[in-house]
Amino acid sequence: MHYLYLSLFLFLLLGTELIAQKAGDSPQYSLNAVFEKGNLMAALSGQGWRPGLNLAAAHLSVGQTISLNITLRKGIDYVFIASGPSEQTDVDLYLRDVAGKVLAEDQQDDGTPVVEFTAPANGTFQLQLHLAAGETPEAYVALSLLRRRGRQISEQNFRRVSSGFFGAAKEIRSSVNGTDWQKKAGEWCLFGYVVRKKEGVTLRGLRPALGENIFAAATGPKPSKITLYLATKAGRIVAGTEGPAAYPVLKYNSLPGAALDLRVEAKRFKRSKRSRLPALVLIGVFHH
Repeated sequence: MHYLYLSLFLFLLLGTELIAQKAGDSPQYSLNAVFEKGNLMAALSGQGWRPGLNLAAAHLSVGQTISLNITLRKGIDYVFIASGPSEQTDVDLYLRDVAGKVLAEDQQDDGTPVVEFTAPANGTFQLQLHLAAGETPEAYVALSLLRRRGRQISEQNFRRVSSGFFGAAKEIRSSVNGTDWQKKAGEWCLFGYVVRKKEGVTLRGLRPALGENIFAAATGPKPSKITLYLATKAGRIVAGTEGPAAYPVLKYNSLPGAALDLRVEAKRFKRSKRSRLPALVLIGVFHH
């Protein structure tokens, strides 16, 4: 089914609920909205969630753009969906090649841009999310990444993990005055991954704000525990959590111009039927 029809379904089924939501001071509303849209798209189109990175969120001012480099595989059909906290937020979405040429776009005046794309070759591409207009001068925006023959994320699992994650995020932000979500221009404040047992993922080229940064994660369903490491581009580990945990927290004082890789490893799964399911991992970046 063509994405225009899917967009209509998304608007009819989700628009009323989303308009009633408020942006607040957290990416939670935007992440919930973009997950619902992605999950509905998966149900209607037969798509699945992209293995590895498949969710992201960032804080933008109206007129700002943020980019995300992604690796795509030749011949695979992909669907990318963006969202703000409500359908009153106008968000645009672009896909570019390494030379900056626009390969696909959705810049209609709405809050649910959808881009479909079949990769012509293996390679790195760039997704750009632009906040064109909103009810407030600033808003959190979010992104879903799906693909043909992707992985599954149940709504129940997402709700369980996101509830625990945002509960922990609230505690982190209230523990020390002045701690808030990463709002440095051009940097994302939240990432979502689906990983299998003993898999690991790496967020490359993070440029945290000067001063103390906090990286916090949550995972589920219950079988999984994860470990966080920070490393330089050369691979030297500069910080890490003490051991696997369901809610690991890593603090690091960043120097000017530092570029770091954040490594997330699914260290341990309990033996159960659920252990055969991929784990959803949400990672937040905070700054003090």
